[in-house]
Amino acid sequence: MLYHLDLYRLISGDLLEAGVEDVIGSNAVVAVEWAERLPLELRKESLEVEIAFEQTDQCARCFRFRSAGGRGSEILAALAKDIDIDANTRD
Repeated sequence: MLYHLDLYRLISGDLLEAGVEDVIGSNAVVAVEWAERLPLELRKESLEVEIAFEQTDQCARCFRFRSAGGRGSEILAALAKDIDIDANTRD
């Protein structure tokens, strides 16, 4: 299951009311826009994916991955293995 959360207009008090903690605590993939609005404890086991336009080609995209916590690191390592890149590559 995949959940998409767009937190742009939500304030922290609204998060509990909207059930965000339940969704993030589930066993599903949760894609969160504006994740910096989440309390740190809800981001502690995450994988952050930043998608940007390539500077030289507006049709191409650049993906940057950052892991937080053990689970985020596990996912990043598996992804790096699957797409044949070094999991320790930095910006």
